Amino acid sequence: MSGVQLKNVYKSYSKKQTFGNLNLDLSLNQIINVVGPKKCGKTTLLNLLSGVESNFKGDIIIDEHLIDEHTKSLVSYCPSSLMFDMKSKIKDLLNLYKAIFDFDLDKTMKFFAENSINTNKRLGSLKLKDQYLVQLLLTLGRNAKIYLIDDLFLKLKGQ
Repeated sequence: MSGVQLKNVYKSYSKKQTFGNLNLDLSLNQIINVVGPKKCGKTTLLNLLSGVESNFKGDIIIDEHLIDEHTKSLVSYCPSSLMFDMKSKIKDLLNLYKAIFDFDLDKTMKFFAENSINTNKRLGSLKLKDQYLVQLLLTLGRNAKIYLIDDLFLKLKGQ
């Protein structure tokens, strides 16, 4: 099956189990929202799928590949916390993404124009919600098979 599979995934922090024997099959080209109360493992699941978190037991398979360096190229991840230096110019972030990822610069520039974001500005000069929007638009500009977005929607609304 081409998509995402979790087989008997077990993850714990110290002695607290986050997942035990988690099994999941997801097809590509879907929008899936992971919901649940705080501290139930939503972010941990996204970290596992993106390859950010690698200390787990079981198998995670993405597009018929066990999760590894190759699968990181298939997944575009937007964490819930800001990950860029606030002194960075947005145009420099765009160039960075173009240099290291399979990235559609033209599409992403349209996203920025549609949202009235000046790419000559420094990230830290923007309102907080727009900083998160920049991070989201960079994530969506990648040519990935899977897009993982962690809990940004209230931040994008400025809440």
